[in-house]
Amino acid sequence: MELKDVHKEVYDWIDEHRRNIVDFCSEFIEHRSITGEELEVQREFLLPFLENEMEWDEVDCFSLSKERERPNINAVLRGEGRGASLLINGHVDVFPVPRNQLPQWTTDPWKPIVRDGMLYGRGSNDMKGGITSALWAVKALMELGIRPRGTVALEAVVGEEAMEHQIGTTGATRRLLERGHEFQFCIDPEPTNCEIHTISPGSFDFEIVIQGKDVHDGERNLVLFPQRWGIPSGGAVGVDALSRMMGLLRLLEKKEREWNHRWRHPILGGGGHPRPDSQGVGCFSLNPGIVEAGTHFSAVPGYARAHFNCYHPAWIKHEDVLAEIGGLIDAYASTDDWLRERPPKLIKPNIVWPPFEVDVERRECQILAETWRNATGREAIFSGFKAVADVSFLQALGIHGVCMGPGDMLMGTHGPDEHVPIDHLIDCAKAFACFMIDLNLGE
Repeated sequence: MELKDVHKEVYDWIDEHRRNIVDFCSEFIEHRSITGEELEVQREFLLPFLENEMEWDEVDCFSLSKERERPNINAVLRGEGRGASLLINGHVDVFPVPRNQLPQWTTDPWKPIVRDGMLYGRGSNDMKGGITSALWAVKALMELGIRPRGTVALEAVVGEEAMEHQIGTTGATRRLLERGHEFQFCIDPEPTNCEIHTISPGSFDFEIVIQGKDVHDGERNLVLFPQRWGIPSGGAVGVDALSRMMGLLRLLEKKEREWNHRWRHPILGGGGHPRPDSQGVGCFSLNPGIVEAGTHFSAVPGYARAHFNCYHPAWIKHEDVLAEIGGLIDAYASTDDWLRERPPKLIKPNIVWPPFEVDVERRECQILAETWRNATGREAIFSGFKAVADVSFLQALGIHGVCMGPGDMLMGTHGPDEHVPIDHLIDCAKAFACFMIDLNLGE
């Protein structure tokens, strides 16, 4: 049978099982698996499916957490020859639905529904949809009696949303490596709008704390305005830490824009190659995700804190970025009498997430682009992941790869009405399955 006929057989099988794929992903979503609460989805849903509905050569369910059982699952399909091996990595934990976000949903986040060709529910997009596509790609090959020349392994891991890679991706992958498996490439089916993401920014968090001086808000006029001789004013009475934080936030926002003019890259933040698509341009940011101030509504806020997440280029060390931020804070403090003596406190990162990068011209990247074109009739787009992913930790273990999967971060990721296009699920399943076949052609 010619290769194109094999591909068509795969496409047809996946199309015929479209309803089954959607039903599987829906049930996957129904098993809520907020970070730290992954036991049920792994033990009661995913593991039975892998063991009873598929024909893996190895299925290994294990927990590396010391606090409570939070199992990862590794499943291995050994290749029929000595071809290049592929690792597919996906996280089963999902972002919580905060109470104040719930009213913004038009559906129940834990009861998935299909509407206008989209599957709605928490985790549909990030990233149970991606795991579904990858898993059903393997299932298609198994059902059709097609065994890739190289080994294919799927790992469904915990803790990605909290960067708990030691008990998730890093620990699970080391377990595979210790058992003698080697991998030449990996795919992390995060939501990329089906684009091939070959690079990501690095990320780190930091905090800024400004200490002011509390005083009853009845004295706010003395804090703000000069008074006649003999009446105290300004810092002698109180200091509004929030207003000073707001000034610093405005400077950091200006710095954010400056960075995206300074740091240019054809793929990362470039909008897509060879043509732009949905990712937009500019991806280096300073996000003040939490800003808090004051201790009581009737007091001038004598305290302010901002907790940031920063995305920076893969080619710039996070220490250098942090040093630039520190210099800006020092310069700002030098313009204020109070802050000159009591400068803002920069609290260094608690979380540092490294970037990943692989050459667009790498053989596996070009094969993946070709399988996408063959499966969909559309040109593959190379772009940069605008967040961080576990590919970085696989790269640290010597396994290079990309992010590519159904959905897009614009589709409710970490927010209300999270959804994934059903066509994306199907298209990615086709591309992944044929990539497993084509990976070792000509080897």
